[in-house]
Amino acid sequence: MKARSLFLLCLLVAATALGPPPGQAQGFELLVSGHNSNNVVRFNGLTGAAIDEFVSSGSGGLSNTHGLAFGPDGNLVVADRGGHRVLRYHKTTGAFLDVVVPFGGGGLDAPIGITFGPDQNLYVNSFYTDNVLRYNGSTGAFMGVFASGGGLDGPQGLTFGPDGNLYISSELNDSVLRYDGTTGAFLDAFVPSGSGGLALNKAVVFHDGFLYVTSGNNNSVLRYDQSSGAFVDVFVAPNSGGLGLPIGMAFGPDSNLYVSSFFSNQVLRYNGGTGAFMDVFAQGGGLSAPTWLVFREVPAAVPEPGVAAMPVGVMLASGLVLRRRH
Repeated sequence: MKARSLFLLCLLVAATALGPPPGQAQGFELLVSGHNSNNVVRFNGLTGAAIDEFVSSGSGGLSNTHGLAFGPDGNLVVADRGGHRVLRYHKTTGAFLDVVVPFGGGGLDAPIGITFGPDQNLYVNSFYTDNVLRYNGSTGAFMGVFASGGGLDGPQGLTFGPDGNLYISSELNDSVLRYDGTTGAFLDAFVPSGSGGLALNKAVVFHDGFLYVTSGNNNSVLRYDQSSGAFVDVFVAPNSGGLGLPIGMAFGPDSNLYVSSFFSNQVLRYNGGTGAFMDVFAQGGGLSAPTWLVFREVPAAVPEPGVAAMPVGVMLASGLVLRRRH
């Protein structure tokens, strides 16, 4: 009986040493694009510690880095504002893979915000042409101008809302415009110009019944009702925590709000319930003038067959030896 108990204990220790089952999350990463550093820096999504320069400066010709999104294939797609292109990088190594949208493809001029839609295609804000262009999510082939008009002027962030429609931050007229998520037809000015003091707005994010918008002119984050677009409150107070020109933002795995502070070269963290400043979450690592950011779950690595078998094999052998001794 003692031999059997020891044998089972050894198996339990071996299983623990192997870590979580393949595919199960082992943590989170935060990726942040650097406008001046022309790169994408990776941080630990739970501690904020710099991990590495995930996309090295200038990789693939990258310059004035803006929007970030993970494609259907898991690879990272990046808006190359300076090169008027969209580039793709390997999901694990960050190595340059290819040009998804070539220079000026489909009329692209200074891409800012990017996102993959419910149809798995790529939507890109073209800042200087005041429209949203759609590309095949796998091949990058141009599919047409998806949304324009309605007063769209200087599109920045964009996102598909809970109602399936497309919301675009129109920076130069201080509003958030809504377009039909299927046809691209203009619907309305969901957040009217200047509502709640909105000015020089950048990112738009839906979370827990609200629409959050970064307001660059007053260094704050404003909150609106996700159904009506009515102004609710100033969620992050002006200059809170040293916030200087907020651009990108995201809610993290801890449900708190993370905002890129362009002028201070930092990502700041705010309480997800109250908007109170918590801390400087991430900085350094070669990041300069952060723009957009995105969290991703990191799956547990799948062990090599030989490595996985070794500890269990050792334990099984130990069990056999114990049995022989008894």
